[in-house]
Amino acid sequence: MNAYKWIALGAAASLTFSPLTVAGAGNDGSDPHLIAREVVEASPAHPARAVRSVKVHEGEEGARIVLSLDGELGTYERLELRNPSRLAIDLLGVTRAPKAQPVAAAGVSSVRFGVHPDRVRVVFDLQG
Repeated sequence: MNAYKWIALGAAASLTFSPLTVAGAGNDGSDPHLIAREVVEASPAHPARAVRSVKVHEGEEGARIVLSLDGELGTYERLELRNPSRLAIDLLGVTRAPKAQPVAAAGVSSVRFGVHPDRVRVVFDLQG
């Protein structure tokens, strides 16, 4: 996978995701589609409850993904998946998100959202 940069504006946080090079890192083998998993825990004073918007831009270092939240970024989980290639971010405690949307950036074909009672999953469908 390419390198992806994700910036959550509501959180004033910049998180850079680079591919995990160890095959199966963070994968216990129970999901054949899972390449890697990473959980980052945080307890913000004013946690986000909604994703306001998402934008994907092309950059020299790969795709730049900008999520706008209505509060600070809390605990999230990053999942790298294959067959098909995609990057998923579970935003724990966030319960609202916009509709799926096509994007115009090399390497990313669409962004979609799965809304669950305790989280929103943001899925970036990757090309190649």
